[in-house]
Amino acid sequence: MRVSKHHYAIELALKGNKVYFLEPPDSKHAGISVKPASESEHLYIVRYKPLFRGKKYLPPFLYSLLISLQLKKLKDYLGVQPDVVWSFHPFLFENLKQFKAPLAIYFGADLFIENELPGEIRTADICFAVSPTILERIKEGNANVYFINHGLSAVFLNHAARRSEGLAANPTPAMRIGYAGNLLMEAPDHATMKKVIAAHPDKQFIFWGQYEKNGPFIGHDHPDVADFVDFLKRQANVILRGVVPTGQMAAEMQQIDMFWICWKTTASRMWDGSNSHKLLEYISTGRPVVAHHVAAYKGTTYLRMMPDSSNEQYPELFSETAKSIVSGRIKAVDENHVQFAAGNTYRHQLERIEALISAHVG
Repeated sequence: MRVSKHHYAIELALKGNKVYFLEPPDSKHAGISVKPASESEHLYIVRYKPLFRGKKYLPPFLYSLLISLQLKKLKDYLGVQPDVVWSFHPFLFENLKQFKAPLAIYFGADLFIENELPGEIRTADICFAVSPTILERIKEGNANVYFINHGLSAVFLNHAARRSEGLAANPTPAMRIGYAGNLLMEAPDHATMKKVIAAHPDKQFIFWGQYEKNGPFIGHDHPDVADFVDFLKRQANVILRGVVPTGQMAAEMQQIDMFWICWKTTASRMWDGSNSHKLLEYISTGRPVVAHHVAAYKGTTYLRMMPDSSNEQYPELFSETAKSIVSGRIKAVDENHVQFAAGNTYRHQLERIEALISAHVG
């Protein structure tokens, strides 16, 4: 599964930039290796074994020294001096100035697990954030921070272009409801989602995403997670598709009548529901989307979301939306939503980032 940093690396390379994508340090890897990526002749995947382990046991000055040695070894091996360093990973390199690049960027795609600010924020020349919450946290350590929404990958854009050519008829009450995301996360509001599924036995709920702990992604041991997955397995109106290739999921999502996302919106060190990259994928289909309160979309009409952080009335919002779609009071497919998603591809987001950097650098 690709995430933001992979998509941006590809887009940068497709524009002719020579991009070295540093994989997370791997203690099992032998030394340093560089492998050309299939997406572009200008993109290289770099894997490396860290020179040391046990960061949390090291004094900050010693960690900084060891990181500088790690960077020197990487740059000597690659034989390059970067013009730009772009970090998506907090608390790894800490001081981006050690790259000695003319421009240092930090991109906040997720909340930080730790309470303190990562050093990457304080040492970046400019920062970007995908949600208001992350932006406000970054602002504590760097005033040069701007909102950039999540991006939409090309496979969804291709479907979006075709989808906008013809608007489907309103569905019957036996609707197909879609949800995409790792079901082993603690973020979903399990109690509310159970209520919704139980209240709509006539509807088919389709889930894409990992639900078995032996899969590729990290699972959580919180009891609510296991209980929710067991609940889904027992429901006759639930289909668990598991992890499928992105292109296949994008195609299958075109057959959905309505999407939903229902996360807990209480403060968390890892998530707070203020944005999700899955939302643009939903919106790209043009189908209605029912959501908890998503701060990044406040003031827009692309989601039918709760007005505040409480999910108490979420089941009512879900039911009312479904009825309105069937009756025709809500469009089965909204062309404006399709076009909004198409205007937020990773290429478009990169153009926005470049414009902000140009204005900032002057």
